[in-house]
Amino acid sequence: MSRAINIKIDEVLYYSNRGLCYYNLEVYDTALLNFKTVLDLDSVYYIGYWNLAMANYNLEQYERAIIAFNKSEDIGYVSGELYNYRGICYYNLENYDSALADFLKATKSKNPLLNFFGNLGDTYSELGDSKRAIGAFKKAIQIDSTYATGHNSIVLEYYMEESYDAAITQFSKAIAINATEAVYFDNRGKAKDAKIDYLGAIKDYSQSISLYPEDSYIYYLRGNAKSNLNNKFDACKDFKKAAEIGLEKAQKSLEEYCITSNE
Repeated sequence: MSRAINIKIDEVLYYSNRGLCYYNLEVYDTALLNFKTVLDLDSVYYIGYWNLAMANYNLEQYERAIIAFNKSEDIGYVSGELYNYRGICYYNLENYDSALADFLKATKSKNPLLNFFGNLGDTYSELGDSKRAIGAFKKAIQIDSTYATGHNSIVLEYYMEESYDAAITQFSKAIAINATEAVYFDNRGKAKDAKIDYLGAIKDYSQSISLYPEDSYIYYLRGNAKSNLNNKFDACKDFKKAAEIGLEKAQKSLEEYCITSNE
């Protein structure tokens, strides 16, 4: 009897490890088959259900992943990661209430990760709760003050509320921490644009371009700000540069604002 048990354990470990090898090689279909074999051999092996869930998750088979996550949890595997990944499955299925419940559990787990709070914030945002969304993103930033996605997400919430001063303040804080993120200057410039502070917007767009000179849309935005200040010559230079990089709407502005008006 003990010999038979040992053989079964060896088989479980063999298929489990082989499945993980395929998983790490991102061959998820084959990994899935191996994890299913593991569970045929041992139907109460909770790590087998976790692995099966993760393979389905990476294959974007979210409903199947949820079933496997549920089974793993029922058998006894409870972790922040499980709640987080299951929450992502619900989120991608647009079941935001169930996603919210899981992300809340994830953030209350031992040593919650930054992305748990980021995902919670995204879900609150989808549910239209900007205040709680901002709170979740701020908690993520407390874990890592350089978390660019968190800063950007907070500002998007402020944009939706048309709280442009708050958006500018948020990005000023982010820039004070890390002045090498072009996107911070992009979005602070957009907030200044919305407040009709075109000179301030131009300054931020210019700083963004100095950090990442291949972003055609920022040349376009800077061109618009310059045109609002009646600086046609420099505006057209920016539209031309944006069009050269490949922005179609910049080509249209170049034709309508620069070329047509010169005829």
